[in-house]
Amino acid sequence: MRRHKGFVLATAMMILVAMTLIGLALVRAVDTTNQVANNIAFKHSTLNSTDIGTEDAIAWLEANKSLLTADQTGYYARAPEVLPGGLPVDYTGQTTPGGSVDDVDWDGTGAGPIKGKLVTTRDAAGNQVAYVIHRLCDAYGSPGGGTITCAKMSLEAGCGGSKGGGGYGTYPITSKTQVYYRVTTRALGPRNTVTYTQAMVVMEY
Repeated sequence: MRRHKGFVLATAMMILVAMTLIGLALVRAVDTTNQVANNIAFKHSTLNSTDIGTEDAIAWLEANKSLLTADQTGYYARAPEVLPGGLPVDYTGQTTPGGSVDDVDWDGTGAGPIKGKLVTTRDAAGNQVAYVIHRLCDAYGSPGGGTITCAKMSLEAGCGGSKGGGGYGTYPITSKTQVYYRVTTRALGPRNTVTYTQAMVVMEY
């Protein structure tokens, strides 16, 4: 009996230590899972908020058709894929993280050469939304001027044909040329969650 004195106590202490370690591991696993779930939720929130910027950009294009031949706030009448000096536009700020000479100034506080238009300082989800519109042309002015090359889509003047035995006449469609615009939207959310989206918009001129 003397040889076994303290054995139960030692065993209980070992079991207690093991249970404590298991409990700590469980708490850490749950905490990590919650953080991952929160990050995913924040990411989805910023992704949804970029729709606000895209819709606002489309509304701006429709309301300002007479101003689309020259640069405006958040709008560029030509697509500067390469900036002066040979640098490409750095929309995310990650290409050259040490400098801002090629960045987009999304909220008016930076020094980037491309200026964005701020839609909301903070929306209901706490996201800041801004956009930049580029007309996909290589120069300023009217796309119909003859000296400008733009990404365009032309509508035919008419259509006709037949289906089965019935005949259909030719139905005129107004012949118009439509120009493509690229809308880049950024949503900045809590915990520095950032989402970028791009959409192509086509409008007649």
